[in-house]
Order: sequence, then structure tokens, then C-alpha cells
Amino acid sequence: MKSEHESYEAAEKAAIAIKKRHPKLYVTVFDAKEQRHTLVELPTTANGRHDPNHNRHGNAATPRKAAATERRR
Repeated sequence: MKSEHESYEAAEKAAIAIKKRHPKLYVTVFDAKEQRHTLVELPTTANGRHDPNHNRHGNAATPRKAAATERRR
């Protein structure tokens, strides 16, 4: 999908919105003045994940498993 924007910043903002909706896509912004492509990636969190809500089920399984292991000891 290609689109045209008035400024590089507007194009980058649109690219980030696309990347947020579809994080597995390879998204670039082409700067016509500089004649170069720039890869757009989402900022990562401290744990290295792009989206803190990426796991719909959360991390609830891990604490329950740890609690069950603790009870058996």
C-alpha cells in the first residue's frame, strides 16, 4: 500500500499507525528529497515487547503455575 503526504513527519505518523495495527508488516517511509527509505519500527518496552497488550490472555498462567509448584514443595 502506498500513500503520499505533505511532509516526512506526516508520512511517518501514518506509517506508525499502520505498524500499530499490523505489527508484522514491513513498513518504510520514502523521503523523496533524500531519495531513501526508512524502516518504521514500534518503540519497544523495557521487556523488549512492542505492545504491552500483545498477549490477550495476559501473564496469568505463569503466576498460577508458580503458585502450584510452590504448594507441592
